[in-house]
Amino acid sequence: MAFSVGSVGSVRDILFLSPAPFQSLETAENTEKNSHRHIQTKRKYREVYWVTWVDWADWVKTSMIIRCFEDIEAWQEARRLVNLVYESINGNQNFQKDYRLVNQIQGAAVSAMSNIAEGFSRRSNKEFIQFLFISKSSAAEVQSQLYVALDQKYISNENFEQMYNQAETVSKLNSGFIKYLRSQLNKPK
Repeated sequence: MAFSVGSVGSVRDILFLSPAPFQSLETAENTEKNSHRHIQTKRKYREVYWVTWVDWADWVKTSMIIRCFEDIEAWQEARRLVNLVYESINGNQNFQKDYRLVNQIQGAAVSAMSNIAEGFSRRSNKEFIQFLFISKSSAAEVQSQLYVALDQKYISNENFEQMYNQAETVSKLNSGFIKYLRSQLNKPK
């Protein structure tokens, strides 16, 4: 049984998810190794899910098994956000001297990434949803603090746009996760 959890962005189509068929684990591992695309993942307790990404532009269908939080696309994108924030701070001495802003924006970026990992390790979807909301809020906090950095001329407009859009990507991926996990709370067991 597969169900749609929505689009991650642009025209990048539909993500389907279903419990992993045990007889196909070897096939899934081979597909995972050969896949050129990482995808958003879902998890319920300690179950492993079979995830399929359908790219309508290429009519390509790939699948993989999700085993750890590092496989979650939202976490991967949050990690990119953290790196962008640190690079911006390290690239401007005036920015580095604004200790309060540096601590706030670094903390918010790291929180966006860390809460996805922490939520993944929780025992219930309800708890996972709470951590995804915190991650989503932290991404919004980064966006707000980017305006301060821009206004103080610590970052360029281009750098602002890049980090702002990255934070938006993290937020949207978290929203898709939340939507899916909520749908699982209402499913009969």
